[in-house]
Amino acid sequence: MYRARAFANFMDGVGMFGSSLMVAGLIALLLVRWGIRWFVFRKAGEKGWKSFIPFYGAYISYKIVWDGKIYWALLIGLGTTFLFSFPFFFISEGLGYVLSLLFNTVSLGAFFVAGIMRKYKMARSFGMQDKHFVGLCLLNNIFSCIAAFGEYEYQGVQYKDGIGVPSVLANIGRKPAPMYQQPYQPAPQAYQPYQPQPEFQPQQDFQQPYQPVQQPQQPIARRSDRANNPPYGQY
Repeated sequence: MYRARAFANFMDGVGMFGSSLMVAGLIALLLVRWGIRWFVFRKAGEKGWKSFIPFYGAYISYKIVWDGKIYWALLIGLGTTFLFSFPFFFISEGLGYVLSLLFNTVSLGAFFVAGIMRKYKMARSFGMQDKHFVGLCLLNNIFSCIAAFGEYEYQGVQYKDGIGVPSVLANIGRKPAPMYQQPYQPAPQAYQPYQPQPEFQPQQDFQQPYQPVQQPQQPIARRSDRANNPPYGQY
């Protein structure tokens, strides 16, 4: 009886020690994660204390590599899904459980996919290679240390890496462009090559000056010719 009680007390102590050790390990891991995020934020130009604020630190982590609106959209969608899936339990025991599980799975899946895409954007924003993206997915803390303390420099959000922002989220908060009428602009005419024009020649409407007709001059007759050839009409 005494041995059984002592053994039970020992097992309870081991369980409490193990639980305490697990809680201490989780707290230490969380502190390490926050510390790494501190240096990542500092390298990206953000203040390090933002990493310790719940939810806001996650928003900044999306903002520096992708877009902060995506995190808030995911968070609101996840909360809305939980609120709407709760009444399904009152519909029926089987159908309500299936619908609730379906909606929660979709929302959590969207959160998981967005987290993978954020790691890809982080690798591109710090000029890292594809192997570092795989490392961020498998060993996030280790490769986040490489991004924070390594030789990689923050290059800003890379918008041409194949992963953009949905148009619905990108247009939130933007002012619409002013509507104004474009000024009238005549249609451009086809280009015609230069052709030289002929010089202007005025019309000559004046008369030529009078010139008398010159009659052929008769040769002077000699005396011998006069004697032999009498004048005209005298024969």
